[in-house]
Amino acid sequence: MLVVEDNDINREFAIELLRSEGIEVDAAINGNEALEKVQQRDCDAVLMDIQMPVMDGLEAARRIRGLAEMPGGERFARLPIIAMTALAMARNAEQRRAADMNDHVTKPIAPDQLMAALSRWIRLPAGTATAGNLGARELYRKLGEIDAPLKQGTVPCTEALAELQQLCGAVMHDIGRLPGEPLPASVASPAPFDPGRLLERLARLEDALERDLGAVDPLLGELRADTADTSYEAQVAAIAAGFDVFDIDEALALLITLRENLKQACEGGGP
Repeated sequence: MLVVEDNDINREFAIELLRSEGIEVDAAINGNEALEKVQQRDCDAVLMDIQMPVMDGLEAARRIRGLAEMPGGERFARLPIIAMTALAMARNAEQRRAADMNDHVTKPIAPDQLMAALSRWIRLPAGTATAGNLGARELYRKLGEIDAPLKQGTVPCTEALAELQQLCGAVMHDIGRLPGEPLPASVASPAPFDPGRLLERLARLEDALERDLGAVDPLLGELRADTADTSYEAQVAAIAAGFDVFDIDEALALLITLRENLKQACEGGGP
C-alpha cells in the first residue's frame, strides 16, 4: 500500500498502524512523488492526503486515473484511492468524485475508521486485528491534540512529543502481545427490536454525519444490527451507500426520512 502524506507525524502514524496489521507499506510526501511510485511498483491501494505541496491529492488521483489510458495501464483504473481529509473538506464530495477517488477517511486518522475503509476495497491479511481496540485510541487522541498546532506552524512542546513517542511504544508493545489464534465468535442472541434505541442511534448518526465522520461507520454497524430482518433494513443500507460515495447530504436526507417513518410506525403501534 502507498501512503501519501506531507505531515511527518501523520504519515508515520499511518505507516506504523498499517504495518502493525501486516500490511506492507511504501510512502510518498506529495502527489508528484506518488505518481512516480505507483508506476514503479504495483500496490493494492493508495491512501492519499488531499492538501499537499507540489501536487495535491486531487490532482494526483486524476493523473493516476489518466495512466489507465496508457498501454498496459488498466490497473490504474481499478486501483483503490482513499482520500485522507479534514472534516471541513470531507463534505465536499463532488471534488473527490471528480478525481475518481473510491473512499475517504477523516484526519486525524481513527484506526477503526481506516481499517473499515480498507476492508471495503482490499483483502486484508488473515488475522488482522482492529488497532483501534488497543492503546491506539489514546495515540489517536494525542495526535488530534497536536494536529491543529502543527497545521498553524507551531512545533509541539518537548513534553507532548515525548508522550507521543511513549504512546507509540506502548501500542507497538501491545500489538506484539496479540494472541496468534482468533477469538471465538460471539454466540449471543440478537437484541429484540427497540424503536427507542433506534431513534437514539439515529440522532447520534445525524450528529456524526455533521461533526465527526470518523464515528459514522461504527454507528452504521450498530444500526444494521438493530434493523436486521426488519422493514427498516433497506433504508439503513441506503444511508450507508450514500456515505460510502461521500454524499453526506443524501445520507442525512435518507436518515431524516427513516426517522420520520419510524416515528409514524411507533405511533401506529408497530415496527
